[in-house]
Amino acid sequence: MMLKISQTEDGCRGARLMEWWGGEGAARVFGCEGPALLMERAIGPASLADLARSGHDDEACRILCSAATQMHALRPRPLLAAPRDISVLHGDLHHDNVLDLGTRGWLAVAPWPYGANAG
Repeated sequence: MMLKISQTEDGCRGARLMEWWGGEGAARVFGCEGPALLMERAIGPASLADLARSGHDDEACRILCSAATQMHALRPRPLLAAPRDISVLHGDLHHDNVLDLGTRGWLAVAPWPYGANAG
């Protein structure tokens, strides 16, 4: 397990989004309260960034797209207070935010609201 403490409101929103995904395409969340997020730890030895840098970017991009497809699939439970043709996006999906979680495969971490400041 890994504990992440968010320093910003956007980080807290990202933690709630991780919880809502329920381990589908993203690391599992075991608990989320205030700025604290207890989540599944990446234990696999592989790295998408290393895979891309070693000349296998097509494979790395396929893995990235697979995680995105799982995360952005329709869910039976609501997330937004008044959803209307709105889709929830990861917002910061790249090679270093999809990690090898061993037997669970490649899963996303660290969502960030689209358009939010990273600082």
